[in-house]
Amino acid sequence: MPEDVFRNICYALTPVTYTEDSYVVRAGKPLDLMLIIVEGKILSPDMNSDTGTTGSSMITKFLEKGDFCGEELLNWASPNILFSGRAPMSTSDFKCQTKVEGFALKADKLRSFVSEYTTKWISNFISGGSLAGQD
Repeated sequence: MPEDVFRNICYALTPVTYTEDSYVVRAGKPLDLMLIIVEGKILSPDMNSDTGTTGSSMITKFLEKGDFCGEELLNWASPNILFSGRAPMSTSDFKCQTKVEGFALKADKLRSFVSEYTTKWISNFISGGSLAGQD
């Protein structure tokens, strides 16, 4: 990613706080943000098919400092994919186990960055450019 694009995305991050037992994202609802966790813990129960005798199993993901949720937005906003007008639906619930502090990147901001920088972003990778800060 070109350094100026990365820098502008960082400036667009919004500090957010969620209380214990609140939901950051609900399964089946539009995914309107990507959250980078700075403090606290989030649980994400995930139903997965199982070929065993039980039929299905629940796997719980634990997210904490340095983790993020909402990565589906990256695929939706990828300059290699023509994204639809609507943000994708979340496939999982993300519920705060504790008070959570983090930085959010809203879907509309991410989409505007992709629209503004698509040509630069793609040409950087075609020409063999490096990641931000690795020049």
